[in-house]
Amino acid sequence: MAAAVAVGTMSPMAASAATITDDPTTKKSITSTVPTVAAHRAAETAVLILGGNLITTDGVKDVMLDTFGSAYNINPNQYLYNYRVSGYSKSYGADGLIYQLTETVSPTVADLYGGSLKTGAAIYLGNAANSDGATYDSSVNSLAYECSTIEDMENTMVNLAAAIDAKGTGLYGTASTIATKYVNYIEKTVSYVKANRGTVKTVAIVAKSGDSYILYTSDYKKGTSINRAAEYLEDVTTNVVDTATSGALTDNGDGSYTVVDTSIIANANAVVTVGFQGAGTITEDTLADDKITLTGTLFNTLPDSSYGIYMNSAENALGMVALIMAIYEGSGSIKVDCEDAVAYYYSNFYHIETEYIDDLANVHFDECINYTGIDEDEIASDIAAYAAIVE
Repeated sequence: MAAAVAVGTMSPMAASAATITDDPTTKKSITSTVPTVAAHRAAETAVLILGGNLITTDGVKDVMLDTFGSAYNINPNQYLYNYRVSGYSKSYGADGLIYQLTETVSPTVADLYGGSLKTGAAIYLGNAANSDGATYDSSVNSLAYECSTIEDMENTMVNLAAAIDAKGTGLYGTASTIATKYVNYIEKTVSYVKANRGTVKTVAIVAKSGDSYILYTSDYKKGTSINRAAEYLEDVTTNVVDTATSGALTDNGDGSYTVVDTSIIANANAVVTVGFQGAGTITEDTLADDKITLTGTLFNTLPDSSYGIYMNSAENALGMVALIMAIYEGSGSIKVDCEDAVAYYYSNFYHIETEYIDDLANVHFDECINYTGIDEDEIASDIAAYAAIVE
């Protein structure tokens, strides 16, 4: 593991950028006043954003280590940092290393089935009944991880932040301050776009099944990532399903529609496939092969993230805002763009040192959803421009 490069998918930084100087053989001491939190899968990023010391995982992703476990971060998660510098050690909580849990389960039941009670964490995120109906004893500081809607995610962040603040000092100061910023980042972006967008854009949220194209609305409940992408956009765009003429679509009765007349896709202002597993399978070539020539813009790739920006993760805030801004930037009186939103997110919720934001974002975000890269000389102004909108 090279000293000057964060592990995982990060590539070496450009010669003009600052260099990480932390010694990858030296562990961090564990600060006892920082509350430890046991959480799993999608719930993990909520802990990391709010500054709790995450001590459990079903499997650390490289991007999580780059973002929260290296000197890119203003105050790295101490357990992730030690796990990283120890060469992906598989120790179970020994010597300040992260607990690797063997169960891969829903975040809502992770603490019951994943075995995290043995960690002795200050907080457990992911509380639910097991198959026998048993729940945690009231003496255990456990929180439900709700993730069905954006409002649920916001409430989860607020509740977790309060628990962290009640137990000690987070890695980035008062967790509740971060949670408030998180909620405002989402809600004030939506309000800003609605007030300044000019013409409301139409969006086709689409996947391909065999030879058929399927359109989705937020009523579709069989795939969270599909539902989430639709939910992001329903307040700021018009779903093309609502504009369809008679016979253009077949209603599947579950919030999805099979396309009969592909002109409804061709004429949409935005065509979104980013919410789906295998999203990149629909490309402009795919559409061209099916004789669909877009008049709008196709959004069909995903950035790397700790868990997922279109699923059940607190990183939904990144996916939601970046997508909305990518669709509307340059429209009406919109004065900020996708890159400004990403810079603000990386600074305030990934907690990346300012001089590293362009390196990290430009590698992991990598031209997704029409992201064109952050100029290192404009990072401060990008963050300030977005702060003026949401703070």
